[in-house]
Amino acid sequence: MSRFLVINRPLPDDEDLKDTADKIFESYDPTFPDKFSTYVQALSMAYSEFIKTWKQMAHHRDFFGMRDFYALIKDICCNIKQREVKYNDRNLLLAIVRRAVAKNFDGRPQSIATFMKILSKYQPAFNSIPEE
Repeated sequence: MSRFLVINRPLPDDEDLKDTADKIFESYDPTFPDKFSTYVQALSMAYSEFIKTWKQMAHHRDFFGMRDFYALIKDICCNIKQREVKYNDRNLLLAIVRRAVAKNFDGRPQSIATFMKILSKYQPAFNSIPEE
């Protein structure tokens, strides 16, 4: 006899995403959530809007999910910790975020550009991101 299990969960709201990102940041360093809160807020809200926008495209509907958000946040935290980035080192931080977005939201035409456009609405610093 064959069986399968379907888990269907609603998308988390902006506050849930921010709380999740804060916990991931905190797991790398207890001071990270306070230092990088504006970036965490922007990333959370941008992801939420990106997923809602992306799900409206029928042929891309389920390509991106929560695993991509978790991986994005973990990648950013890992690079911040490894490089010992200070919260006021804006250029390096923006480059790390850009690289993490490219790594985690690649795979579909215009997905990176769409995410970055949405992200720049919530954090204007992302309009001009330097090369790493």
